[in-house]
Amino acid sequence: MRREGAIRVLHVISGLKAHGAEMMLYKLLCSMDRTRFDPVVMSLGVADTLRDRIESLGIPVRRLGMSSRRPYHLPLLTMRRIARDIAPDVIQGWMYHGNVFANLMRRLSPGNPAVLWNVRHSVYDIGQEKPLMRQLIRFGARLSSGVDAVIYNSKLSAKQHEAMGYCAAKTRHLPNGFDTSVFMPSDTARSHLRAKLKLAENTMLVGVVGRFHPMKDHANFFKAAGLVKARYQDAQFICIGQGLSVDNPNVHQLVAEEGLEADVHLLGEQDDIATAMAALDVLCSSSWSESFPNVLGEAMACGVPCVATDVGDCSSMLGGLGEIVPARDASALAKGIVRLLDLGDEARKALGMQARQRVIDHFSLAAIAGQHESLYLEICAKRST
Repeated sequence: MRREGAIRVLHVISGLKAHGAEMMLYKLLCSMDRTRFDPVVMSLGVADTLRDRIESLGIPVRRLGMSSRRPYHLPLLTMRRIARDIAPDVIQGWMYHGNVFANLMRRLSPGNPAVLWNVRHSVYDIGQEKPLMRQLIRFGARLSSGVDAVIYNSKLSAKQHEAMGYCAAKTRHLPNGFDTSVFMPSDTARSHLRAKLKLAENTMLVGVVGRFHPMKDHANFFKAAGLVKARYQDAQFICIGQGLSVDNPNVHQLVAEEGLEADVHLLGEQDDIATAMAALDVLCSSSWSESFPNVLGEAMACGVPCVATDVGDCSSMLGGLGEIVPARDASALAKGIVRLLDLGDEARKALGMQARQRVIDHFSLAAIAGQHESLYLEICAKRST
């Protein structure tokens, strides 16, 4: 049932796995003013980890059921039925596939709704992207002048896309937001994880959080970990995320190459990321490409100092309250980790609390959700005049 007077927002996203963009959508849905905005989610895919969590909020999720096995399957009849049933005022695409389908849904919807895109990818070299991704990026450049706004969560990403032809006049920068009532320091979490792993209470834990993917450059992280061991022989390394599990032979090979079999703990996907984050002494982001990584903001909110490669908006996120190192440089990454460990417990805790305050001041979920709401209202007001 549509809420009278509320703005109906249709979010179009390629899938609902628990990755960065999908989790940001979920967090926004949790935070939006439901008396003023009436959201619906349309997932292009079939693997929807977050579907139940979204529907538990009372928000409908519609699925198109597209997959790589049916690459040319375009369910126009289903899309038309969804568009007419929902009759959105605003359609917001998420990532390149979702953006293209947002445009298609506008053509199928009554009333010519507003279309917003959400670009969450940094492109350092388009030649390094997969062929389909290159086509989608270039296609988006041609279409971008016809949408109402293009939202980037990274200032660097906005500059990169504008250089590739995306309409600069439509650019809006809305960074990720973080719930500091969920992501927060916890001595209990620190003790619990060490006890679970049968480690001493004072064991230094350095963690990496994110799915196993070439872009995340876990090979670089493991090489750096091997170098850190030369200085901190008792340090242990925590790996959390899809594919970072004991049943992945590729990860085992990378760990074995550095002789870290006894020092790396592969925990795979975790339901309670906030607790796992709060248990760390240092969070490491080793990626060679990022836009605005959630893991940095989450760790900062937990009071955990971070070392990150100088990609995307990582440097501006940390704001000097952590270590920034070159990408694909294991030696530099190791030195950054060691510098944070060398601070000692009290100084490292103080730095972590400064980082948490930075998140509260600049990246709170409530503030970012409010910026999205203001944008919806602004766009709808412009289209009604």
